[in-house]
Amino acid sequence: MSDENPAAEEERATDPLEAWAGELIERRVRDFEVKRAAVLERAEDAEALHDVRTRARRLRAALEDLRELVPEAEEMLGALKRFSRRTGEARDNDVLLARVEWYAEHAFGRARAQFERLAGRLRKRRGHSRTRAMDGVRECRLRGSAEGESP
Repeated sequence: MSDENPAAEEERATDPLEAWAGELIERRVRDFEVKRAAVLERAEDAEALHDVRTRARRLRAALEDLRELVPEAEEMLGALKRFSRRTGEARDNDVLLARVEWYAEHAFGRARAQFERLAGRLRKRRGHSRTRAMDGVRECRLRGSAEGESP
């Protein structure tokens, strides 16, 4: 019976579906990491934050679908969920601020003044939410401390 286990392990190691899933996840992780590095270089760039959050959602969806084929899926999903929580407020604030600024630009009179006051409050709030988001971007570790270790 012990002879069957090594053969089963070898078959599992060369399973084409597992290999495909691993390659797909690896591509998505690399794409996420490229966008994460871009946010770290351009901390104030709202679009860079949006791009990395989009890549995180794509990676998360793939991991959820393929979790049975990707051994580290649960650990990575946990890291991505924390990342999304930490960056969500900043993204929401950026989107709302952009809309309010557009409304202020196109409004007149009292409405314009109200939109401008709201935009000012959102700009002040942006600092705190951006700091929290950047902490989340820096702290996101998809591979954990075991990265680079042999299985």
